[in-house]
Amino acid sequence: MQGFGEQRAEWRAVVADHQEPSRRELSSALRRAEIVVVAEALDGTEAVELARYHEPDVVVKKLRTMPTDPARVRRTDPGDPEKCPVWSFHQVYSDEPTKEWVQTGCRSAGIGCLDCKQRVIDKVLEELAPIQARARELEHNPEHVRAVVAEGSEKARDVATATLDEVRSAMGLHYK
Repeated sequence: MQGFGEQRAEWRAVVADHQEPSRRELSSALRRAEIVVVAEALDGTEAVELARYHEPDVVVKKLRTMPTDPARVRRTDPGDPEKCPVWSFHQVYSDEPTKEWVQTGCRSAGIGCLDCKQRVIDKVLEELAPIQARARELEHNPEHVRAVVAEGSEKARDVATATLDEVRSAMGLHYK
């Protein structure tokens, strides 16, 4: 499926309806239209919460729409990775064979900018996955988070008190 004359990226959706048969039917229709149903919810509130868990789409969108080498106006135009901001991401996230693939493919117009970006997107999402999983765990355990913050606050207070005592002593300020 294409829209506005452009090839579209994979579309993803969260389906929400309080009736299971309606959700199932809507999900089925979306899948037939080649739209990925990432989750089903009972209502809008649950759908918003589920959508937050499928947040990689935000990263994907930002990376897919970032600018590239201005010389690459058409897919067939050769480019220079050194003039493309995506190359900086490859230097951080990609292994040597991928970097070579980018250098060769970009300079020869053998790959398109979206092909190049997709390799970065995959690596960024891979790196974010455990971080996002841990964040979800912490969201479901607010008492643990509060305990960690309280413990950190106590340690910070002790360090700050010691530092202030040292500063007062160095400055000859003795309060009684």
